[in-house]
Amino acid sequence: MPAAKRLVICSLLFAAVVPPVIASTVSTNPFGEAYRKHQPVTPALSQVVFYRQNTLVTASGGANIYINGKMHTSLLPGGYTSFCVQPGTHHLGVRLGRFLPGTGEDKSQFVTTMKPGRTYFLRVDEHTLMHEPPKSVKSALGEDELKQTRRQAHLLSRATSALPCAFDYALTQPRVDYLLPSQSLFLSDTTLSQQGREAIADLVVQIRQDHAWINQLQVNMVDPASTGPAQQQREAQFRQALIDAAISPDSITFVRNALPQQNVFVLQVN
Repeated sequence: MPAAKRLVICSLLFAAVVPPVIASTVSTNPFGEAYRKHQPVTPALSQVVFYRQNTLVTASGGANIYINGKMHTSLLPGGYTSFCVQPGTHHLGVRLGRFLPGTGEDKSQFVTTMKPGRTYFLRVDEHTLMHEPPKSVKSALGEDELKQTRRQAHLLSRATSALPCAFDYALTQPRVDYLLPSQSLFLSDTTLSQQGREAIADLVVQIRQDHAWINQLQVNMVDPASTGPAQQQREAQFRQALIDAAISPDSITFVRNALPQQNVFVLQVN
């Protein structure tokens, strides 16, 4: 037999026994960094955190994760993956085998309409991998169980629906209260003093040191000596002083609530 024909036949035989590639290997180490508490995403996205616990009894092999029919990764025990999708209806599946379930086996997929800005925690159930959808768990339980996991890092996702996450870090900032005595800020019921303007500007400097960004600045005021039009003028001058100190007008709100402290402005910032 000519050498060229033998080469062609051998190549065809080799191709027949090599399984099709369903995901690209990107790392010889299957795990990346340890899990850290998830961050909230912007309203334009929905976030999914998919994980597999490293329990004493685990099913053999990787748990293949599918997003709308496309393979995303294969979770080993103790691994997690997180991704974002556009809000809307999505099909999320997990299988021990290579392929998604066939016709009539849709019960093994988690189908839900994901809401904007929400994070969903899904856990691989070792005992029902072939028959039931992944289990949705509450945020507190998911965060607790994820502490012992690491990011799955050995495969490249083929899921075209998976998107990079854009996080809304403003939502993670704690609310901080700042106090300013109102009597020392105003010369009269309606006139903000120069000393008052400087005090507000100095406070804004402190606020910016404490916050990487200002999502909302709410001013609460209780001042028995100032009501009606006089209080409105005081609020207008206070607002302008904040704007002059480079606080965005859209982030400033005034609330007139009963507070334990009298004759003070309470600035609540997050």
